[in-house]
Amino acid sequence: MSMEQIREPDVFELRERIDSIKRKPIRMCVKFLQLIDGRISEAVSESHPSDVGTTPRGPLGRSLDIQEHMGEEAALFSVNTAKRDGLKRICALPLNKEYEPWAKEVVDYFQTFDYNDPIFPFTRQHVGRHTKDYWKGLFYKIESYNVIEVDHLGNVILDDDGKRIKRKIDVHFRTVNLHAGRHIRASDLVVYYGFVGADLSAFAGWTLSTAMGMSSSVNRYVTLDWRSYFPKLLRKRYR
Repeated sequence: MSMEQIREPDVFELRERIDSIKRKPIRMCVKFLQLIDGRISEAVSESHPSDVGTTPRGPLGRSLDIQEHMGEEAALFSVNTAKRDGLKRICALPLNKEYEPWAKEVVDYFQTFDYNDPIFPFTRQHVGRHTKDYWKGLFYKIESYNVIEVDHLGNVILDDDGKRIKRKIDVHFRTVNLHAGRHIRASDLVVYYGFVGADLSAFAGWTLSTAMGMSSSVNRYVTLDWRSYFPKLLRKRYR
């Protein structure tokens, strides 16, 4: 298959695939990930012996709150952000199905669990095994990037001037996976809902130093500021 023949899925096609996942706990887990623009470790609550540097930080029954804002009910999911030492962020989603068709379904699932129960008591590998067949035929684009060359022992290779040797990886495509869903969701938040750097920091856990060049001390408060981006999510989808 040539690069010209490869078609990246839009948010609707991806959601159709997720809706078709047969196992309800897995389906709800992946829907939750898409809604919060999350990493898999932010959903699951168990780790595999092979996991290195990955800590499961999945939600409990108490990780959900319902509040009203701007005349709309909002589902507030408390998420422990991966790669930021579990920094808490609030992902707020409108419960009105005209704005977000999945939010009420995921809320109802959360509410079947007790206060201290893990919502997704399984490993990321378990989710991967039960979802990989649903991504067949879907690809996403990886932009070109440079990698540092290392030898078979993992030592960095230097040139004659003592500089690290870099190798360019050309633009290529990979089969869609759970992490690709995060990229598709982030793109939709920017393109359709008009999210900017601060919104992505509050909602998806990006650092403000990455998004806007602001100090790390501010990040801890921005991730709790769900009211700043919530109005942007009050936009109907017409498909």
